[in-house]
Amino acid sequence: MTPNDLSIQELAKKNQELQARLDAAEQWIGREFSDRKLRLEKESTLEKTRNELTETAEHIEKRIQNYFGNTTQIIGEENIRLLRDSEINFQHIVRNKELDGFLVTNTYQKILENLFEVYVTRHFREKNKRSKIHP
Repeated sequence: MTPNDLSIQELAKKNQELQARLDAAEQWIGREFSDRKLRLEKESTLEKTRNELTETAEHIEKRIQNYFGNTTQIIGEENIRLLRDSEINFQHIVRNKELDGFLVTNTYQKILENLFEVYVTRHFREKNKRSKIHP
């Protein structure tokens, strides 16, 4: 072997090492770029969702106020809050067809139970000094 052959072999070996380092660096840069892109998309989606929910909540507040007027004493503050939550859930269902309506129907059921308690059973319970009505 000539000294020239040794230097060519050393250069080839060095080239392979550098190529391996370059491949590793390219993979690392690709992962970092992908992670950063994913992070930015998540932040963008989260911000967009927050803005939509804020707009939806304001719109729902106005719609509830227009429909019920100033009757929070009759309906009750808790029921207004439940109604607002139910309407927000309904807006989610409209946007995302994979969701079911269980949250909406469950919330309306709770509102009906509250109204029934206030206007029907509370008087009976207070009159008979009971905390709950049992059969």
